[in-house]
Order: sequence, then C-alpha cells, then structure tokens
Amino acid sequence: MKKCEYECAFSFSVSSDEELQKISVLIQDLFDNSIITSIPKVFDKRRCETTFCSKFYAFAKGQGHALSREEVKKSFEDSWGDKAWTFVTSLRGPREVVQSKLRYIEEKLNDMATLRVIDRQLLKDTPVETLQEKLQIQFDHLVLDYLQGIPSNDALMSSYWDLCDFDETPEQPEAKDYAFLYITPLFPNKPSDIEGYMSIYKEVCERFSVSPAMTLNFLNRNSIEAVITVSFDKKNPFIVKKTHHFKDELLKSLALKGYLPYRLDVASMSKFFEETIEQTAWESFSLKIKKALDPDELLAPKRYSSR
Repeated sequence: MKKCEYECAFSFSVSSDEELQKISVLIQDLFDNSIITSIPKVFDKRRCETTFCSKFYAFAKGQGHALSREEVKKSFEDSWGDKAWTFVTSLRGPREVVQSKLRYIEEKLNDMATLRVIDRQLLKDTPVETLQEKLQIQFDHLVLDYLQGIPSNDALMSSYWDLCDFDETPEQPEAKDYAFLYITPLFPNKPSDIEGYMSIYKEVCERFSVSPAMTLNFLNRNSIEAVITVSFDKKNPFIVKKTHHFKDELLKSLALKGYLPYRLDVASMSKFFEETIEQTAWESFSLKIKKALDPDELLAPKRYSSR
C-alpha cells in the first residue's frame, strides 16, 4: 500500500450546545463536499477533563512532580476555560490538498472557533520548557494515536479517573473495586434532534446526580452515535443500583423519542424490550427481519427481543 504523503489532525472548540448545533450543520457540509472522510469526534468537557487529568497526573508523576488531584483539576480548568465541546478528526492525502481543505474549514468556521492543526513534525519542532508545554505535546500525540487507531490504555485510565487511586501506579491504576458502563444511543444529525437529545440527557443526568463523560461520533452526514461512560463503585450496592437505574431511565427516555441504542449489554436486553421497546415500532420490525432470516430461531434466541 502506498504510504500517505501527509497526515494531520485538526481540532476546534465551542462553548455551548447552540454552537454544537451549528457545528453539526458544518459537519454535513464537510461530508457533502468530501472535505472529511474519517469519522469526526466531538468530546464534551467532561470527557476532556477525565482524559486530560488522568494523563497529566501520570505524566507529572513520571517527571518527578507530585501534583495533587486538585492541582491537576485546576490546571485543566485554567487551560480549558469555557470550552463545552471539542471537535477532532484527521485529514490524509497530498499536502497541498490537505492544506486546501484546512483553508476551507477555517473559512467555514469564520469567527465561531479557532482551528488548531496537529501533525507529528510540528510537534517534533515545537520547543517545550514547562511541564504544561510538555504535557500538551503528550496530549497531541495521544490525539494522533487515537485517530490512527493505535492501542493505548488512556481511555481506560480516563474512565477510572474519578474513582481510582492513581498514586501508587499512575500508568495502571488499581481498579478491581470499580467498574464503568457504556450507553450508546443513536440520533439524527439535525440541530433540532441534537437539542432534543441534549434536553433528555441533561434532565436524566440531573435527576440522578450523575456526571458521565460523552463522545459524539458523527458516523456520516446524517447520523450521530453518542458514547456515554459512567464510572461507579461496584462495592457500594446503592451506587450500583442507582447507576443501572440511571442507564435504564436514560435508554427509555431516549427510545420513546426515537433515539434508540445501537448496542445493549446482555443484562439490559430483556428489560429494555419488555419495558420500553414494545411502545415503539422497532421490536415488531426487527422481529420480522429475524423471522425471515432465522425462522427456526437458532441464532441467539431472545437476543434484542423480549420474545
């Protein structure tokens, strides 16, 4: 396979859900004009916080700086400010084509956000002196690795940041007493649906006093997949029950508006179908497909169905 001539990542941030809705229209334009071909990812501030803080804490300790969790959190707040959503994706191709695409994106952004370009050569040539500058280089490499699909344990570390003791082994925190779960609804890439989804999401989070981290994956010009991560203490029966109740209520509230999960854990399947999905047209439709393809019900009986 011919090696790609040039590759870079780019990012920008906005400070409100209303601006996120404008970004969704921009993303449609970028897909329509073949400016981007990889999946754009939009991280909420909570996702950025847990990723930044866990990375900074481990990196600082490795550099001989014993920072407290409070100092790390303050560093994040100082650097992130009011950024509510951060967009990241990559571009590949001949250098002049990529540069032309970046100019197009910058023009489309206008005054809404500042475009930031990340490439490995640029990182290599950037002078660094302070711990914060060194961390930024590490963080930028993390972004590039993530977009290129290079495996790391950074996502796991960020999921455990709120609960685990990172002091003894910051690169691999002790996590045997903790767990996390994913909730993965789908919804249309339209400003009205983003507003509807966020309204439900925020209401359920507030009702349960839960602060998940979330990534929005723009699968194509029309569809968004939300990846919501909730960490919890599995030693505490009350917290375990509350977390799963939160998951069930969020799935139900979203499904009743037409925002269905693209995937469910085994424990959630029967409950979701019995309590929620029968109130929609999805189960009857999916059962028709199942019956046509598997009339003898040999494949995964009752999976994604209550019957």
